[in-house]
Amino acid sequence: PDLSYSTCVFDLANGPVLLDIEPVPDHYWSISIFDARTDVAAVRSDRDTGGKSARLALIRKGMAVPKGYEPVALRYDKGLALIRILMTDAADFPTIDAIRRKSTCKQL
Repeated sequence: PDLSYSTCVFDLANGPVLLDIEPVPDHYWSISIFDARTDVAAVRSDRDTGGKSARLALIRKGMAVPKGYEPVALRYDKGLALIRILMTDAADFPTIDAIRRKSTCKQL
């Protein structure tokens, strides 16, 4: 097996960062949030979401969380989000890649 990776480097200095992670049917996937010290702030996977998308708002204390997003409070402004998708067959990559590209990481 192999993994397809996507990364998002973020900075909360200008407000929350919203992550919308598109689910990949019939494949294990996860999103891990690491803070500036590389401590894990949160992990969600297809097992946590029941196969639905993950919608996370990366925030610092006092920041508002948009409706429909799960807050992930961080101690530092900067960090990294890492999406991993399990691939058991290289022939699946074009399909997985098309789904993966629908995920977003954007400053609010």
